[in-house]
Order: sequence, then C-alpha cells, then structure tokens
Amino acid sequence: MLGLAFLVGLSTFAISVLTIDVARDIGQLNSADSDNIQWSLTQAEVEFLEFERDAILASQSDAPDFSSMRREFDIFYSRLDTLSQSVIYADLRREAIFGTSLSTLRGFLDETITLIDGPDDKLQAGLPQIVKQAEEMRPVARTLSNSGLTYFANLSDQRRRSLLGTLSRLAVAIGLLTLALVTLSLLLNAVNKRNRRNMISARNSQDRTETIINTSLDAVIVTDLSGKVLDYNNAAETIFGYSRDYALGKELGELIVPEKFREAHSAGMERMRRSGERRVVGQGRVQLEGMRADGSLFPVELAIQSASTAEGEVFVAFLRDISARIAANEELIEARDKALESEKAKTNFLATMSHEIRTPLNGLLGSLTLLHDTKLNAKQSTYVSNMEKSGRLLMNHIADVLDITTYDAGKLEARLGPVNLSTLFEDIVSSQSSAAMANGSTLEWGWVGNPVEWIETDKRKIQHILVNLVGNAIKFTHDGRISIEAEVTEDASGQKTAHLRVSDSGSGIAPDMLDHIFEDFVTGDASYNRDVGGTGLGLGIVKRFVEALGGKVQVESTVGTGTQFSVSIPTRIVKRTKRTTAGEGKHQSSRALDILLVEDNEINQFVAQEMLQNAGHQVTTADNGEVGVELAQAHRFDLIFMDISMPVMDGREATRTIRAGNGASHAVPIVALTANALPHELEAFLLDGMNDLVTKPLSADALAQITNKWSTFDPMDTTHSSNHLISDDHFTEIREMIGTEQHEKLFQRVSGELEDFVTAHTSSTADALPELAKAAHKIAGGAAAIGALEIADRLRGIETAAKSGDLSNVTDAISALPEAWTQTMSAFNARNT
Repeated sequence: MLGLAFLVGLSTFAISVLTIDVARDIGQLNSADSDNIQWSLTQAEVEFLEFERDAILASQSDAPDFSSMRREFDIFYSRLDTLSQSVIYADLRREAIFGTSLSTLRGFLDETITLIDGPDDKLQAGLPQIVKQAEEMRPVARTLSNSGLTYFANLSDQRRRSLLGTLSRLAVAIGLLTLALVTLSLLLNAVNKRNRRNMISARNSQDRTETIINTSLDAVIVTDLSGKVLDYNNAAETIFGYSRDYALGKELGELIVPEKFREAHSAGMERMRRSGERRVVGQGRVQLEGMRADGSLFPVELAIQSASTAEGEVFVAFLRDISARIAANEELIEARDKALESEKAKTNFLATMSHEIRTPLNGLLGSLTLLHDTKLNAKQSTYVSNMEKSGRLLMNHIADVLDITTYDAGKLEARLGPVNLSTLFEDIVSSQSSAAMANGSTLEWGWVGNPVEWIETDKRKIQHILVNLVGNAIKFTHDGRISIEAEVTEDASGQKTAHLRVSDSGSGIAPDMLDHIFEDFVTGDASYNRDVGGTGLGLGIVKRFVEALGGKVQVESTVGTGTQFSVSIPTRIVKRTKRTTAGEGKHQSSRALDILLVEDNEINQFVAQEMLQNAGHQVTTADNGEVGVELAQAHRFDLIFMDISMPVMDGREATRTIRAGNGASHAVPIVALTANALPHELEAFLLDGMNDLVTKPLSADALAQITNKWSTFDPMDTTHSSNHLISDDHFTEIREMIGTEQHEKLFQRVSGELEDFVTAHTSSTADALPELAKAAHKIAGGAAAIGALEIADRLRGIETAAKSGDLSNVTDAISALPEAWTQTMSAFNARNT
C-alpha cells in the first residue's frame, strides 16, 4: 500500500507537471488564429491578382473606370501593411524569402502609389508600366504567400509534435497509475482527440485549397482516368462559359477540346489507360487551342499533373487564356516588321539617291578631267581645279553617309586580304604631306619594335581610317608635328594585334568633347567662324570601320598640347604577295582596243567615251543593256564596259544574256561600272559573268589600267602551262576586293559546281551535248572570275567540242577535269598559307 501510495503520489506529481506542459502547449496553439493568419497570407496574393486584373482591364479600355483598380490597390496596400507591421508576423518577417518578397512588393507599391493617387490622365499614361511591373511582381506575390504558408505550417507542426510528446509522457504516467482498462480508455480518448484534430485540420486544409482554387485566375479542372470532370473552379466557368453544375460529370474532351483535336485527345487518353504512356502529363506548360461553350476557339496555356487519391488516380489541369498575350505578341511583331520595312526603305532611298547624285557628279568630274587636258590659261586652270576639289569633297561626303548607312544596316563587311603596312603608310604620307606643309607641319611615320610588313586586314578600311585620322590631325595642327606609328603584338594565346597610332601636337580636344568625339556630326569646333571645315562624320566612320574589323579605337588629348588616336585591330601575319602592276608584265600594252561602252547617262557616256578615245581606243556606245546585248551578239569587241543600273535591261541581266548566248562577244572581258559595290554585290557580279570592276567617278588613269590589264586577253587561247593554273594577279586582286573569306566561299562554290558537272556528264550521250555545252560555259565563267585559268580553259574546250558534236573528245576532257582541279586546289591552298 505504501509503495502504491508512493507510486500514486509520484504519478500525481508527474501528471501535474505534464498537465502544466500540456496547458502551455495548448495555449501556444491557441495564441493566434492560424486559419486567419494563413487566410490573410493567401488573400494577399488574391488581392494582388485582383489589382492586376483591374489594371489589365483598365489598360485595354478606351475609357477606363479607375475606381475599382484604386480600391483593389488600397485593399492590397492595407493587406501588405498588415503583414509588414503586425506582431503576429514578426517572426515570419525574419525569414529571408518572405522578407525579400515583402520588401520587393513594398517597393512596387511605393513606386506605383504616386500614379494611383494622382490624376486619371497620369494614371492612364502609366498603365502600361503598371501592368508590366504587376506581371513581374506576380511571382513575387506568389512567393510571399507560399513562404508564409510554409512557415506557419512548419510552426504548427513543431507545436503539435511538442504537444504530442507531452501527451505521450502523460499517458505513460497515467498508465503506471491506473489499471489496464483505465489506461486503455485514456489512450482511446487521446486517439479520438488526435483524430478530431486531424479531421479539423484536413477540413481546414480542404477549405483553404478550395478557396485558392476558386479564387485562381487560371482555370482548374480535375478529371478521373476516364476523362470525367470531378471538379471545376470559378475561373473555368468564366473562361469556358460552362457552369460548374453542368460541367461536373461531363467528358473533358466534349467540353473544351476543339472538334478537330478530339480524335487525338481520345486516342491519347486511351493510350494512357492502356499503356500508361503520358505525353503531356507532367511535361510542363504547352500551348494549345481551347473551345468555349459558344464554339469559339482561343489559345490556352495548359499544364497537367496527376495525383493519387482513395478513389484512384486523378488529373489536375491548369489552363490559362493567353489570347491577350498572343495578340500583344502579334502587335509587337507587326511593329517590328514595320520598323524593318522603314529601315529598308531608308536604305533603298539612300542607295537610290547615291546613284542619282553620283551619276551627274561623275559626269561633272569627268568633264573637268577632260577640260584639264585642253589648253587653259592660269585663271581658268585655277577655276577648274577648285571645281574639281569641291566635286571630290562632295563625293567623299556622299561616300561617308553611305558607309554609315551600310554599317548601321549590318551590311558593312570586312574584305580581308594581305596588306603591306609600310607601303600603305608611305602612300598616305605622300598624299597628305602637302596639306601638312600648307599648315607649316611635318608628317612622318615609323615602326615601334620589329617591323611587320605584311598582315591580313581590310586595306580600304585601314586606309580610310588612317586618312581620316591624319586629315583631322592636319586640320588642327599648325607649325607642329604629326606622326603615324605601327606596332604588331602577340598575346599569350598567340593572337596578333596591329596597333596604329596617329599623334599630333595640335590644339587638342576639350575634355567635355572626348566622350562625344566619335558621334556623328560632332566637330571639335562648331562655331561659324571656325578655322577648319568638315561634316563631323569622319571619326564616326573611323569607329564603325574599326568595330567592323573587330577592333577598338581610343583617344587621349590635352588642350594646347596635342591628341593621340590609338587603333587596335586583331590580325594575323601573312606572307608577302606578288602583284604585277598596271605598267609592267602582261598588263603593259599599247594596243588600241575595240570597246563597247554600255551606259545610260548621256554625260557619263560622253566622258568615258572621250577618255577612252583620247587613249587611242575605238568606242561603240549603247544607251541600255538591251542595245548592248544586240551589239555584243553582232560584233566581236575586245572589251565591254557595262553600267550596272540602267533602264530597259540592267547591266547584270545584260551580262548574263551575253554569256549565255553564242554571240560574237560572248567570251570577251566585261567590266562593271558602278558607283558603290559591297563585297556580296561584287561576288554577284562575278557570278553573273563579269570579269572586273571600276568604280565611279571614272578617271583616265583607272580606265587606262583596266584597258591595259585586259588588252592581251584572248578567250580562244587555251595554252597554259602547269605554272599558270591560277592567275596570280587576278587571284590577289579579287581576294582583296571581296575579302579572303568570301573568296574562299566563291572558290568552294565553283568546286561544288565542277564536281556536280563531272558526276552528271561523265557518261553523256550525243543527245545531251547541247545541255552539256551550256553547263560547261556557265562554270567556265565562274572559274575565270576567281582566276582558275586552267580549269576555265579546259571547260571552254569542252564547250567548243560539245557544240561541234565531238562526243569522244568531250568524254576524254571531262575525265581529265578532276586531276586538273586537284592541282588547282593545291595551288589555291598554297597561295592562302
């Protein structure tokens, strides 16, 4: 009895202590209404979505009513203020994710409140920004709600675990005190209590889930494995137009799947039931078409997940109406297309105006050149020189504007080729020294470190860069010194960089101008009484050219001391190339040529005719491409000059027509006349069958160089040794004009055409000879354009044999082509190393 009494007393004491702990734990559980707390967190997201919806509706309305939007904003603001200040959420605010999300949303409210509380016109103007920011804040609101719910759920779990431990210890104490039946009764009572709590918790959780689903802006539809609808939220009613009572129990495909997709939908459901294969479930969001109750179709974003329940597997589909987003994207694409069309129209306008301006300017400059060759007195000679200088200055300005337009349109391509820097610097110093001397300045150049004569770069662009920089230095330097320095360095990876520096001791550039000096139409001195002229485009073009070459340009300057421009361009060192100048080798000729000049502009035609006739050549003129074709077919000329832009028939079409026919001049050299040719345009000219190019304005020297170059050309001469597989002059010249990369692509194109030709015609019959002759003629023109003389000659021989019906010689000649092309490719690769 004493022992039992002691046990009773000890148990009573233990029970008392445990009872106090239970009371404390229960008190903690009842210190705040968990449901209300979590409801507030959930409602914060719902109210944000309500505000976002009203903002979107207002942005889409011509006469929006902002009262609802402002009311939702105030409600959400109040809700967020509660979360920010209430002591109930003090611990929650210390959580990193919740605190960051809350701070982000507060920032959004603080930024937006000025518009919300402001006048309607400012609010309407700011609606697009509010909608955009609200869309960006939507995941933040979701994160805020989810992190808060997670926190309180974890906290509730911890308290329940603590209470469970206390009750367990209490049960042990009571078990020691009471009989088995009493202990069993108490245990049953405890289990019953836990069940009731679980039921209440489950009911509350279900209520919360239903609230979230029913207040979601996305349609949520739950189906079973057979596709029958088990649940259907309010958003689904709004989006699809079916009431919940009507939708429950219906087959999903009959409700929302368009008729054209129902067969595929049914097949997919059957496949999933039969084999378990799932192509959409759990695969994230997909874009499909949905159908409303009225039969109208609209784009939806769909995501499906599966879940296991006591009744079996169910599928939860989340669907969002994305009609507004699709429409916005289409409007954006339409706006982009209009902008591109506008940019293209501007580019075409400038190209057309360039041709229209250059054409009369070419005639003016050509006429002045012819006038120089007449007898003039000193005053007349001065007038002519001044006019010629003004005309060439205008031509340079036109070229500058076109270069800028070409770069901004993304069509300014680098024409990489071997360049001798020393020769380039000597030419620039030679051409600019007189201008420097006029200002009392000296112009010099030199190397820093070991000289590197030959590098791969774009000669024209480098020359343009240096001429602009040197020209600027000369303008602003009086009685001083201008120097050009060159240095080639190598980094740890082996990358070579060419450094070009132009320094002067001139007036310098003001510090506030340094950040703008490379902008268009910016000059160092914009006053009306400035000492130097210029459009302010030169340095803008320098920057564009340097960037087109993958480099960068920098400037350092001190007012009164001088300026240094530094250009750094990636490059590689190449072997020295050999070129025959116009005055030596095979280009040297005094033979008078019979020339066809095809030019539609009367003045340009007159100027070119006079220059050629003064050089001793016989010239026949044609006003358009169609007339030029007729003359070329009827008479064999030694050389044809072909303008590109002409009425009736342009120069490219005329060239293709001449090359495709069997006229008297179908194989003679054709030289393009154009105001401005981009690399891809020059490549197109070559593929059309043209052999060379001369740019306007025409000069007697340029025409003389072309006539000398082609004066010894004989299309009927097919005797070439193995040392003349490739024309060195033509190979180097074309590569410099269109760039190494484009030249290699052109060579590979001819290689592919030749391979196809050999494959197609190795076993030709007599009936196929006419087509074979045409194919050989076409490829011969491309081979000649890239300087592959041996192949071009062999193809011309095949063409001649095919036209005469000599099948045996044609077959033998075709079988020999692969070996000849292998030798040509070896020669090509040797020149590129």
